[in-house]
Amino acid sequence: MNERRLASILCAALIALAPAACGGDDEEGAALETIRVGSIPVAVAYGEGGVWVANFDADTVVRVDPDSRNVTATIPVGNGPQALAAGAGAVWVANMFDATVTRIDPRGGRVVGRPIPVGERPMAVAVGAGSVWVFNAGESTLTRIDPSSGTVVSTSPALVGRPAGNADYAGLVVAGSSVWVSSPSDGTVVRVDAGTGRRLGRPIEVSAGPAGLAAFGNAVWAASLDTGVVTRIDVRTGRIAATVRLGGRPAAVAVTAEAIWVADASGSAVRIDPASNLVDGEPVPVGPNALAVAYGADAAWVVSQLDNTLIRIGG
Repeated sequence: MNERRLASILCAALIALAPAACGGDDEEGAALETIRVGSIPVAVAYGEGGVWVANFDADTVVRVDPDSRNVTATIPVGNGPQALAAGAGAVWVANMFDATVTRIDPRGGRVVGRPIPVGERPMAVAVGAGSVWVFNAGESTLTRIDPSSGTVVSTSPALVGRPAGNADYAGLVVAGSSVWVSSPSDGTVVRVDAGTGRRLGRPIEVSAGPAGLAAFGNAVWAASLDTGVVTRIDVRTGRIAATVRLGGRPAAVAVTAEAIWVADASGSAVRIDPASNLVDGEPVPVGPNALAVAYGADAAWVVSQLDNTLIRIGG
């Protein structure tokens, strides 16, 4: 049995794709809209004029119009798209099985150039500090790509402890002049200088299984899938500023000035107030295996992997 089929079986039986959307409200009154996307959606990003979803089993990325909530493009990419980021005039897709990054022109909805070779099992991608960054979990390296030329500038050790190997998640975010990488294998977050590629300080011990990372202002937030904890790290000091115990299985996080949105793989989205570091309201049901979240156009966007859907949470 190949690795792709094993991954799909472990996730769920496939659900038939349907070009329809439905809406409703949760118990707290938030407006919910459900959009069918593709087979086994695992990542979502907002930017460059759209909401972008990576469908792991279909080897596609879809663009959803944030206003009409319609799928406006379906773009074939590499083998096993695991993560994506929008920025620097493009959408960047990390293809886990190909060990490549695909560059998408967001206006034309098409792939630009040839796949960009990176390291083994690329699991996370981020844009910032003038570059595109890729964390290669199979070898714990960090690849830097020039967004103008689409060429690799360097690949340096990310210094995040043991390689993540066959782990199905990792986190990467750029905050200021530093790149932050989560290491699920040893329960740490590492800060890397964007200019030199060298680690800054000691690894920051967070709760076990740190997955998604997000940053806003002077804080980096880490969601720990294994322990139900979200950790706030002070960007200036590298120290833990707060620990929010959610329970469940927090897999990803999206940050704004007003709210921290957490995708809980148990099937909900949770909102945290960044002023108090406390949970704000009741969890919003979004479907099984909510593994990724983004924020934009006045809404949180969460993918439900087993339902093959994208859920919009409005006010």
